[in-house]
Order: sequence, then C-alpha cells, then structure tokens
Amino acid sequence: MIKKINLLLFFIATTIAAMAQKPTFHSLNSNATLIQYHKNKAKQNNHIQLNNRTQSTSTVALSLPFYDDFSYAGPFPDTARWQNSQSVFVNHTKAMAPPTLGVATFDGLNKYGYPYNAAIASNTANTLPSSDSDTLTSAPIRLDSITASSISLSPVDSVFLSFYYQGRGFWDKPEQTDYLNLDLYSPKSNSWTQVWSLGGYLYDPDSTWHAVMIPIIDTSYFHNGFKFRFRNLSGACGDVDHWHLDAVYLNKGRGTKDTMFNAATSAFNDVSFVYDLQSPLKNYSQMPYKQYVGVSDMKDSIGVCLRSNYSYTVSVTSKYNFYDASGAILTSTVNGSNNLSPYNSAGYCNDRAIMHPSLNGYAYPTSTADNSFSMKFFIDNQGIPDINDTITFHQIFNNYYAYDDGSAEKGFGLGSVNGAGNYKTAARFTLNVADTLHAMDIFFDPIIDVNDQKIAPFNIVVWADNGGVPGNIIYVDSLRYPYFPADSAVNGLIKRENSFLRYQFRDSVPLAAGTTFYLGINQIYNLPAITVGFDMNTDFHRNMFYNANGTNWYVFPGDLDVDYRGSLMIRPVFGNYLQTVSIDKYKTVSATIGVYP
Repeated sequence: MIKKINLLLFFIATTIAAMAQKPTFHSLNSNATLIQYHKNKAKQNNHIQLNNRTQSTSTVALSLPFYDDFSYAGPFPDTARWQNSQSVFVNHTKAMAPPTLGVATFDGLNKYGYPYNAAIASNTANTLPSSDSDTLTSAPIRLDSITASSISLSPVDSVFLSFYYQGRGFWDKPEQTDYLNLDLYSPKSNSWTQVWSLGGYLYDPDSTWHAVMIPIIDTSYFHNGFKFRFRNLSGACGDVDHWHLDAVYLNKGRGTKDTMFNAATSAFNDVSFVYDLQSPLKNYSQMPYKQYVGVSDMKDSIGVCLRSNYSYTVSVTSKYNFYDASGAILTSTVNGSNNLSPYNSAGYCNDRAIMHPSLNGYAYPTSTADNSFSMKFFIDNQGIPDINDTITFHQIFNNYYAYDDGSAEKGFGLGSVNGAGNYKTAARFTLNVADTLHAMDIFFDPIIDVNDQKIAPFNIVVWADNGGVPGNIIYVDSLRYPYFPADSAVNGLIKRENSFLRYQFRDSVPLAAGTTFYLGINQIYNLPAITVGFDMNTDFHRNMFYNANGTNWYVFPGDLDVDYRGSLMIRPVFGNYLQTVSIDKYKTVSATIGVYP
C-alpha cells in the first residue's frame, strides 16, 4: 500500500511539475476563414459568393414568425433575415455544446477577419477599454399585422423575442467591460432603444447556454419596419471576448415560461446535432492514401451528439451512408430507433445504437482511382426534414497526415522559456508502409503587424521515438521563418496566404514501415512567440508534446486541463509531389455542412 501511495504521489508531483512548466495559449489575432473568403471573393471578381449569400440592403419587411439558429454554413448571417451584419461570424467550431448546430459569434474582428484596432496586441485584451465591435441587425419585420390574415398586432398578442447566449465557448471569455447588448427599433420614432445588456466575466463563465425572453410591449414597435439588433463591446484587438448566439426567435402568442419550447408555435421543435461529424479514421482526421490499409485504420464505431429541443417525447431513427467521389452510395446502414425525451428533462440522447453505432468493419475501398469519400449521418425525426438533422464528413486522402479539422480556435504560443533555443513542440505519427517525408504543413496565426514575427527563426525537426516521447533527432531543417501575406515565396516555401504554409524540406527523409516519428519546430529566439494554430474540436492531445526546458518532453496535459484537449495544426507531407492546401472549411455551396481540413 505504501509503495502504491508513493507511486501516486510521484505521479502527482511529476504532473504538477510538468504543468508548472507548460506554455500558454493565446487568442488568435485574426480569422483565417474570413480572410480566405475575401481573398477568393476578390479573385473571382465578386461574381461568386459563398452559399450565394451577398450583402443585403433590402427593405422588404418580413412577417412573423422570425427564427434563425445559424445552422447553415456561413461564414456570414443569412441575408434573408439579417442586413448589414457581415461583422458577425457564423460557424460550427467556436461555441461549446450549442442548442443547435451552428452559432453566430461576436468578437473583436471586422468583416474581413482582422482586428478593429490592429495596433493593439491581443495578449493585452484584458486591460483594454472596450469599444463597439460587431452588430447583428434583423431585416425589417411587420409588427403592424399578420399579413396572411391582415389581423392587427398589438401588445396584447404576447409578442416575445427570445434567444440563447454563451460567453467564451471554447476560447476567450468576455471581460467585465465587454458587453452584449440588445436594441429594438421603433419605426414610429425612427430610433433605437437598448432593452437588454450583459457584461462579461471576472472569472471563466460556465459552459452552459442561457435563455433570454424579452417582451415587446411598447406600442411604438407595432408598425411595419420593426427591427432588433445585437451589439457587442470588445477589446477590438483580435479574435477575443467571445459571445455566441443561437436560436433567435420572435413570435406572437408566447409567454415568459415557454422559453422557446412551445409545441404550439412549432418554431423550436427541432432535433439537432450539436457538433459536426468527425472522421471515421481511428488515429487521424486525414492521412495519405498510400498509408491507408483498410479496416485497421477505421474506428470500431462512430460517435455523435444529439439533443431534442422539443417539449415532448419524439421518435427518432439514425442511419449513416458512405459515398464515393461521384456521390454514389457505397454502403448504407440503419442504426436504430427509439424515443427521445426533451433535453431540458433528460439531457443528450444516450441511446448507443442511435448515437454510437458500429461501423460493422467497413473500410474505404483501396482498389479505386478515387481519393475522396464522404460519410453522412442522418436523423429521421417523424419524417420532418431539417438542416440540423444531417452532418457530413469529407475524407480527402491526399499526401499528408492531419489530426486537426482545419479550424483554429486558439494559438499555441511558441517562445523559449528558460533561454534561447530551449522551446520545442511536436506531434507524433506512425507509418503503416515505408514512405518519404518531404515537407511540413503548419498553420501560423495570420496577423497584420508581422515585422517581429518575420524575423523569428525556427528549426523544423524530425525526432525518433524514445519510449513514447521524442528522442534522437532524425532530421533538422534549420533557420526557417514564419510566412505572411506581404512576403514572397523564398527558401523552399510554397506561397499560400493566410492558410496552412508548406515548408519543403531541403533534403528528403526516408522512413521505414512501422516508424513512429515526431514532427515539430524548435524556436531559436526567446521572443516573439511563434503562434501555431490549435484545433479544439478534434482531441488528439495524447499525441501532442512540448519541451519547455531543453531537456524534458511532456505530453499535453489534456487529461487534467481541458484547455489542452485538441490538436496542433502540424501536418507531415509525404510522397513524390507537393500540393498547397487551404484551411478554408466551408467550400460547399449547399446548406449541407462539410469539413474540409
């Protein structure tokens, strides 16, 4: 017993020592998805818009009910419902466990993905005075009548505006002076009135979502052209001070206790996935086709998260399909059916047959010229189709390994802690067959003021395995530099602005079958810290390592610290050719969500 206690104490002491030396995360300075979106938009001469959503200035008034749960691909709010609101980011990655798939995120970035105040470093955000940042403004709404029946509306019709909000989500809480405000517009007085406001937090907020019900009772609002808007105040210096919004709902015949779960209104009667579908691969999100060997690389089962926003029990059935590159179904499996109770009373669906079905030994075909496949997971809810009831993962077998899903929620700061050249970080990979390592893809936070970063050299390093941590150095590619939009393609770097950067090695690195290796970087100077993207939606933290003192390697402590659950955005590139890649996650023009790392 004493021996066991001593071993436990040793483990705790070692863990505490490791965590005491662990480096910190940083908020991102920008939004690479928006930057890439506007780059593509400029290249296409404004002829093609993502999801065919262009900025709207329409004055056509909508009728009740008004509802938006932001489940579409984004990156901006639907212009059929919102106007002049491109500063708000619609996404599936930044919020934690939202009521529906997708949220509207308020931060300190403008519609182009850059800080409102680019002269201020985001790491001082907690001491900055807050200023007006994002605005989400509804299209004009008819509150004078129900147009279908020409029945007049008035305060006695119990018109309520409701919504859910969350502070922080996966990363960066709003400070006490960072507000989320709600204003109502009176067509009669041609003026806005603030009716609700919430300040940020001194400590980390809880991760729950909070419902707000606002009664519309002033007669000046009951005219054609009523509007409402949400505004945030932030440090305006980067991807910081997050508020997330979901399930915005305006309708008559409501009460303070319906909290959007009123069966009679049918507006929030919805069974929704909570997160996007992840790869059915067991060990990675993506991998080279040459390395893929079949069933042994696949998960035994797939797992999703589902909640019912109904106020009563409903029957659901789930199934999944695999597709080839042409869209033809390779296999179709019905998982199971059961009754699903409301989330408010029973929480998430816990029926394993529905939510964690077996893959039944399925493997992608290897005897085909196709290198891309798709998996779709469906929920059939009483035969009612809904945008929230289908999630898709696109498997692209290219020439690289990836743990991440292509989206960075925060940055992992690389800066030497105890002296020049001491700080290292790496990700672990294992080859199924012999191959040649040619390059590294890595995501650096794209920022505006890059003068310091551009002269911060680092070494690309490949380490051998040493009992589960990096060991002897196999290869060093020295004196490489972060690349940003103003630079030219030099030193073996393929130009790819505001996305994954591909560093071609000066020498190729042949690796034998079964080799476990570690790929990462060693920052040479103390400052400035080089920020590598960290994806918080795919948790492979046990394959991520850091060395903060030049001697000892530590696995990311995600088992003890939730902030370390995720994946570094570092990818080894193999084979005989090189191809640039993009982090842009939303490439489809349909309403179906797909992940393209």
